[in-house]
Amino acid sequence: RRVLFRSLTDQITYLSTAWHDAPDGSPRLVALIALVQADLCVAGHDRRLAQTQKWLVAELDRQVAPDGGHLSRNPWMLAELLLDLLPLRRCFAARAHVPAPALLASIRRLTEMLRHLLLGDGMPARFNGMGPGERGALATVLAYDHERPVAPAAAIKSGYALLHCQDSI
Repeated sequence: RRVLFRSLTDQITYLSTAWHDAPDGSPRLVALIALVQADLCVAGHDRRLAQTQKWLVAELDRQVAPDGGHLSRNPWMLAELLLDLLPLRRCFAARAHVPAPALLASIRRLTEMLRHLLLGDGMPARFNGMGPGERGALATVLAYDHERPVAPAAAIKSGYALLHCQDSI
């Protein structure tokens, strides 16, 4: 047990210093999400949680446009980020902590944009590097979202507009 906790401490220490050097984009966000998750789950890290959550929120604000688009412009990136952020939101609730409102707002924006990019077959549009997404992963992300936001008709900041004609969507 001692060896396990020492390893965990070492990994958290590494993450808390190395996330700055992670490649821009999702690798940096994933490192910060892992760091917040660790601070939520490891006893004695409650004081660090406020700082790591600020770092995560700042990075989300930098990488996620006000309309919910990610700087990569890859539609699947939204699903990938939500697969990490939605369980993190649940972890806050399980630990009786309140996540930062800005964190919840980022999750909401990402979810709205993902819904905006869904086509008639239920999958996001395939462009900007998106390959064939996994239906199961997408279903999981959308099932986590209980509020079911209405997808916006246009995402100006991200440069997307939803066009449809009769049954084309």
